[in-house]
Amino acid sequence: MEFRLDHFKLYEIQPYSTPGSPYLKGQFDAMERPFALGQLQQFANPVSKNGEGIKNRNHHLTAYDIAATRPDPPRQVVLENQFGRQEIRIGAVSFLLVPAHKMEVGIDFPKDLDHYKCYRVLEAPVPDVTVSLQDQFDTEERVQVWEPRHFGVPCLKTHGGKTYEIINPDDHLTIYRITSKEYHLARNVQDQFQKKPIQLAITRSAGLAVPSQKLKWALA
Repeated sequence: MEFRLDHFKLYEIQPYSTPGSPYLKGQFDAMERPFALGQLQQFANPVSKNGEGIKNRNHHLTAYDIAATRPDPPRQVVLENQFGRQEIRIGAVSFLLVPAHKMEVGIDFPKDLDHYKCYRVLEAPVPDVTVSLQDQFDTEERVQVWEPRHFGVPCLKTHGGKTYEIINPDDHLTIYRITSKEYHLARNVQDQFQKKPIQLAITRSAGLAVPSQKLKWALA
């Protein structure tokens, strides 16, 4: 199973408030809808899982809470990734993953990375596996992977007079809870909602985003 996407390691950060009202349309949506942008809550690095390497070291993501104008219905999704085939039930949209530039020498703004509407997972099997993770912050040899918390679907975003189309419609992200570790890091980051770089205070690891294929879905 080949994916264009990397795995991502998600980190909790000290929340950062950013006003905005982007219009979003994912693969579950019939049309674009407005969403209220909430706090910036997490930051994601590309990560090498079990020594598999990193495809694109420029790919980073910021995670913003978002609120919809109307609730999403529950959906059943059948997906497949390196942990096997899984059937999950998802609920409301929880946050938006946004391509971001980590301001370091040798790293550029990602040019071919999608936005992802991330839905809360209500029911799912637990893979219960242990992996090694190596990213630009850390190397961890034994990280426990538990239940999926969110399922990310690529989406179109319109904001500030610009529309960002879906680049890679096939790859999705299933975000699993992992062994948490504390960090005391600060990095300057900029995304499409920030006119200039902001400094993020990174506090702990939060999850592993695994490239996934959506095989089918239906309203629950």
